[in-house]
Order: sequence, then structure tokens, then C-alpha cells
Amino acid sequence: MNRRVAVRRVLKNHVAEACGEGHAASIFAAVAEERIDRDEAGRIVRRYHVEGEQLEGECTTWDGDGWLAQRANFKAGKLDGELVQYDANGDVTAVLRFVNGVLDGEATYFNRGRPQVKMIYARGVQDGPTILFGENEKPISRAEYKAGKLDGTSSWFRPDGSLLRTAEYKEGMLDGDTIDYDERGKISERARYAANELVERVKK
Repeated sequence: MNRRVAVRRVLKNHVAEACGEGHAASIFAAVAEERIDRDEAGRIVRRYHVEGEQLEGECTTWDGDGWLAQRANFKAGKLDGELVQYDANGDVTAVLRFVNGVLDGEATYFNRGRPQVKMIYARGVQDGPTILFGENEKPISRAEYKAGKLDGTSSWFRPDGSLLRTAEYKEGMLDGDTIDYDERGKISERARYAANELVERVKK
């Protein structure tokens, strides 16, 4: 580490202690060195900031045809904050949250501007509800995850939003009741599982 970088880091730490991490990050991102990468035709393909040769702050990337492809934020060389990806039409295709280089928080993927799937991550693994959406942007399924495995109630829905099926999972395996519902919302079939093994099936 050269002397200039070391001095900047000490100053940044002092500001963080006095005013908070967010205030320090905004001050020092503003004075970080800006760099621009260009392709052979001279078009900008990436604009970013570095501090001590590490990415710091916003990094914007363009496709070879000139359209905006991605905006991301970095802290000490690692993804930290919101990352947004775009398609050639300018529609958002993904919005992800990172903390210290790993997914942490909500991750949403889109198709032609419409949400397709929404997930929750904790330290890089799924942890929380995962929702799949249909063409009408209504949920077609919802599943609960814990530490990367299905755990809790999963539900499936018809295009009109009515409940089609529920299933209970524990540590990635069917464990409990799986229930099918008819169009009137009444139970049509119930099955009971234990550690992925069918124990009982009852038709109504």
C-alpha cells in the first residue's frame, strides 16, 4: 500500500468514526479517481472509480452496441449495495442487493419490465420467501427457504389468484401435509409426508 492510499484510508476511518460509514463513503467516493474504459471504436464501455486500485463507489457498464447494461456499487473492491442490470430496450432485468461481495437482501428478476421471480438472500444463500410471477404479474407460487433449503409452507396459485396447492417442507424435504384445492377453494386431496416419504393419501 502506497503512502497516499494509506493516508486516505486513515482519514476515511476518522470521518466514519465521527460521522458514520455512509457519510464517509459519500465524501471519499466523490474524490476517488475516476476511470473510463473504451472499446476499439472509442465508445465508453465502463466508467468507474478506484481507491488504491480497488473499485470504490458506482461502476457503470455499457454493452458493445452502446446501451446501458449495468449499474453497480462497490466498497473496498467488492460489490456492496444495489446492482441493476438492463436489456437493450432499457428495461430492468435484475435488481440485486449485495453486502461485502455476496447477495444479501432482496433479489428480483424481470422479463420485459415485469417481475418474474423475487427472492430473499442472507449471506449468499436463499433465506426467506421466493415468489414466482405469471404474465399477469400475479404470484403463481410462493416458497419459504431457510439456509438455502425449502423449509415451511409452499403455495401454488391459479392464474386468477385462487389457491391450487400447499405443501409443507422441512430442511428441503416434503414433511407434513400436501393439500390440493378445487376451483371453489375446497380440499380435493390431502397427502401426508415424512422426510419425503408418502405416509398417507386421502381423496375428498
